[in-house]
Amino acid sequence: MSRPTPNQDIAESERLKGLGNELYQKGEHDAAHHKYSEAIKKNPKNAVLYANRAAVLLATKQYLNALYDCEKAVQLDPAYSKAWGRLATAQHALASYPQAVEAWDQALSTLPATDRTPAQDAMELQFIQGLKKSYRAVQGPVETNISVLKKDELEEGLLPWDMARKLKARKEAEGKPSCVPMINAANEELEEAMELLSLVQRKKSPQGLEMSRGPVKVLEWFTNSTLSDDRIFHVKEGAQSWMMRMEKQCHYENTHWKGWGESGGPSLIKGEALKMLKKEGWNGVRPALAITVRIWIFLAHFRAKMFGQRDFAHEFYTNALDVLEWGRKTWPNAATHERGVIFEKTFIRGVKKLALENMHGIVATKKKDAPISLQELIEAAQELSEDFRTNPPASGAHTAPTILSFWYYPNATAQSILGWCYLEQALGVYPHNPEDPNAPPSPAEKESLLTTAAECYLTAARYIPPDDELHMQFLRKHLECLCARRRPLRETLPVCRRMRELGPDVMEIWASGSLYGEGVKENLGEVVEFEALNIGECMAGRMTPDDVAVIGFMKGRKRNMVQVSIPDAEGKPEEDKAEIKAEK
Repeated sequence: MSRPTPNQDIAESERLKGLGNELYQKGEHDAAHHKYSEAIKKNPKNAVLYANRAAVLLATKQYLNALYDCEKAVQLDPAYSKAWGRLATAQHALASYPQAVEAWDQALSTLPATDRTPAQDAMELQFIQGLKKSYRAVQGPVETNISVLKKDELEEGLLPWDMARKLKARKEAEGKPSCVPMINAANEELEEAMELLSLVQRKKSPQGLEMSRGPVKVLEWFTNSTLSDDRIFHVKEGAQSWMMRMEKQCHYENTHWKGWGESGGPSLIKGEALKMLKKEGWNGVRPALAITVRIWIFLAHFRAKMFGQRDFAHEFYTNALDVLEWGRKTWPNAATHERGVIFEKTFIRGVKKLALENMHGIVATKKKDAPISLQELIEAAQELSEDFRTNPPASGAHTAPTILSFWYYPNATAQSILGWCYLEQALGVYPHNPEDPNAPPSPAEKESLLTTAAECYLTAARYIPPDDELHMQFLRKHLECLCARRRPLRETLPVCRRMRELGPDVMEIWASGSLYGEGVKENLGEVVEFEALNIGECMAGRMTPDDVAVIGFMKGRKRNMVQVSIPDAEGKPEEDKAEIKAEK
């Protein structure tokens, strides 16, 4: 059979484009995407096809893939106004606000100065509105979770990672569950990353281009540290200048390993990875996929923490998990040393934990246009907890810090977020019944939600070492749920006693400095005061253990990063008998 002529290919691409347009108008986005992709194969130099496929991707909130298609469209046709507008829309959605402003300017500059059509007038209005929105975002305040460490705090050596290092030998000798091993492991990975980054040299080429030379494993160590325990992340320089260095490092490592961290989303990468595997084998595709995924994880985590760009982070975490799950299914029988550690369940579970925490941050803002609903958050948390339950660590195959970071820690994170969701529903902040969102929970439904929330928080606490500030934080949330249920003092006071008894061990690690100390001290102080007041009332005969007293909801840090407990000999977390007795 004869090969189609170029004219025939162009004609076929136009036919496919027409079908794609019809499907897009009907809202059949997946089918429309397929038609546009087939049309691009027939005529890959048609800018309109890329812009149309970008419209589908924008409609389905696949912003990274849309960005790639829009960039391709404006490369093919720099005067294509609509493509510039869609590029700006994608960049704004990805929180790249300065770049979005530039793209909106380009979109406006490519419109005709005179003799415009009504459609072009409408585009101008759309572009102006988009430009104003992006410009406001550039100038607006930044929501950040980065804590500024004072010079004396760093020099005193009393921050959690400093204390964990000092307490290592003693904690090992005691042989009790402790957060110290995991903090030390994460901090050692962070220090290795910082050391490697300091060895990277950047020079100007004769042509004036900046060139990097040095280690190409910086992103690997940074992401490993983040997955182990991101609470210990800290830098000893300005956050802005450090981020600029790291963005250059991302570009350097992405180029070195031939990655796709800067050139599109999952749909592009999957095809390119299969081609590279066929051409270069595992030695080529393994590091290319690894650096791509690690760049996404790094950018998602840091930009969410530093700039509050949680929607951006959600896109990147979603893309990373898409590629990771695809890799496991595509190469199910490939050995770890071939396809890479990023496709192991432990690594994927660690990424799911970070993604879940970011989802929680999005839902907690209560934005009307949030990409995540409360129900989706609940389902994601349940899925992560079920993954922990059905994939326990093999006996003797992993170190204690690894079990903490990639098994118990994700489960505790999931349970704590479920506790938050059910508590919010019980308090009427979020609807408990999606089919009737305006209906408040009945007394029976409220009691059920509060009971479940209390159980979730207690489960989360049981997977956290007792010397971790988060163990105390989640016991506090458990206590609040009991108080909201109007449970008697005979149930609430034992929880207070447990928190008071744990106080010295928690304070030894976490109470120094402004990073965690203020929240730990405030939380413990309120509980100790509540306990003392009500014990005093009982001793004076003004109350009995069957009476009810209520503690206020914690006003300190809102955080769901969770440290977890070291397993006992049977591989199960040690249960605290005092807590269980308090619940009976």
